[in-house]
Amino acid sequence: CAAAFISMCPAPAHAQERYSAIEGRMREIVANGAPSLAAAIIEEGRVVWIHAEGWANVEAGARATPDTIYRIGSVSKAITATAI
Repeated sequence: CAAAFISMCPAPAHAQERYSAIEGRMREIVANGAPSLAAAIIEEGRVVWIHAEGWANVEAGARATPDTIYRIGSVSKAITATAI
């Protein structure tokens, strides 16, 4: 997983259309070898878009969903450093 941002909040229907280009790029990344990718966009403290592509478990053939829990380990250090 390249990066994961997990939330349990559903995105509004109109946001799905607004972010279709991002979803297309995520599909390209997975098609080029990433096992899965999940992302969310937060505006003013609310989830406005959330999407997942790829496999939560490649061997079992389980698809990734916005509810997939990723073991991100030390990846969060790089995300925090970038945010600062």
